[in-house]
Amino acid sequence: MRPVILDTDIGTDSDDAGALMVLHSFVREGAVDPLCITSCTSRRDGAAAVDAINRWYGKRIEVGQWKEPFHDTPEHGAYSRAIDGCFENDFRKVEAPAAVPLWRKKLAAAKEKVTCITIGPLNVIAALLRSASDEYSPLTGEALLQAKAESFYIMGGRFDCASPEWNIAADIPSAQAAVHALCALSIPTVFLPWEAGARVKTGVNALLGPYSPMRLAYYVHNNGPRESWDPLTVYAALCGDGLALSPNGTVTVDGEGVTRFTAGDGSMRYVTAAFDAEYIRKQLEDRMRP
Repeated sequence: MRPVILDTDIGTDSDDAGALMVLHSFVREGAVDPLCITSCTSRRDGAAAVDAINRWYGKRIEVGQWKEPFHDTPEHGAYSRAIDGCFENDFRKVEAPAAVPLWRKKLAAAKEKVTCITIGPLNVIAALLRSASDEYSPLTGEALLQAKAESFYIMGGRFDCASPEWNIAADIPSAQAAVHALCALSIPTVFLPWEAGARVKTGVNALLGPYSPMRLAYYVHNNGPRESWDPLTVYAALCGDGLALSPNGTVTVDGEGVTRFTAGDGSMRYVTAAFDAEYIRKQLEDRMRP
């Protein structure tokens, strides 16, 4: 089974719940071993929503949480708060452990290289990269990722125009630091840009399925299908059938959060928008079943 670590800003957009549905479809098939899932927001209900969804699928996966204030204002987390109130989870009265030490613990213990996926702002990844040695590993964060990361899949960026994408713009310094470090370390990195995920709307099976945390997420957030940025990122990382990648190259993030890709020497690529949207929609919906 392929070891995987996922970082999410669940509660901000319903497609994070959809991404967990896609992840669990691969877990059911025995193709994936999720080492842990972390929430890059500081809201307790984010970790609660992750745990509730994992429980729905009959899995107890370790969950971590960002500890510094980030996206914890009332406009964030409407559906994760709803999930927290309606579905059993471990974090109603206590907070989840810190995200970065949990990443370090799981990476250090992994016997095979790990597929790393991030579908939110890059604050956890930037902090992991600058982390120092600890009880889990004598390696710095950069050295630990270079040794243990098989690949990185990032939902972020736009390569169709000079406009900032939300995950990147939400924490530009972290995005700049993380993208620069991953490029310098030559870790194979694939971006799922805004223009690719925007081509496909999913969530029908979640909304029409049994009462579940995922159904509640899609109902509370948008009460209908949603663009598939995060589900498609997980799908690209774990399967990718029907998708095409750009040539190799490098990605940079400027001070406004604009991402630019330059083909050539480099370990970075992105999922192009040149795919059969209906085929991909069917693939995702088939996996997004409660």
